[in-house]
Amino acid sequence: MIDLNSGSITSEKGTFTLTAKEYALLEKLFDNKEKIVTGDSLCLAAWGDPLYGYENTLMVHIRRLREKIEPQPSDPEFLITVRGLGYKLVGVTSS
Repeated sequence: MIDLNSGSITSEKGTFTLTAKEYALLEKLFDNKEKIVTGDSLCLAAWGDPLYGYENTLMVHIRRLREKIEPQPSDPEFLITVRGLGYKLVGVTSS
């Protein structure tokens, strides 16, 4: 469950507050849920710049989001990597 009004995520692991960058990334993904969002689009949403120079930073933030929403972050079922294209958020709800 994603609550964009309070900037929090509730999963079977508990309730977590999002950082500003996590919030920006998750908001972009949620606005486009079930669709592929490119790395450039995510970087523009979070840092105001395209992907160049932010590849590793983006991967770290995606990993942190997965740690908050996925039962098994190493085998994601909600925040999916689409090789060569970007990321896709599936099967989540908001309050």
